[in-house]
Amino acid sequence: MKIIIGKMVDPGPRAVNSLRAHLDDIVPIALNDLKHHNHSIIQDIHMAIDRVLSRGRYILGEELKSFEAEFAYYCDVDHCIGVGNGTDALELALRALDVRQGDRVVTVANAGMYSTTAIRAVAPTLMEQAPRP
Repeated sequence: MKIIIGKMVDPGPRAVNSLRAHLDDIVPIALNDLKHHNHSIIQDIHMAIDRVLSRGRYILGEELKSFEAEFAYYCDVDHCIGVGNGTDALELALRALDVRQGDRVVTVANAGMYSTTAIRAVAPTLMEQAPRP
């Protein structure tokens, strides 16, 4: 018997005892097995890390220039700008759209602090959309 555990809502003591009896048969679900995904390119990853470390330039170095050029080509656009994180990317996108003080930006209530931080950085009126009941 193989058991795959997903989301279980209040299984009760009987179900829990049944699961305990079969703990050796439980198959874990690898949701994001990076080791598996990286296996075929691990040498390239190590070489890139070594290259950056040996140059000693961790910000705005040759690797970033190369990434920006290659990603722009991949996206069939003229330019690409690498940024530090998704919040910076969202803020730049809002600025590129010329969002300003007094403009309204709507986001979902569960967007987390990242989009909210980006929205507030450009100073518009934040309007969180509450889910429908």
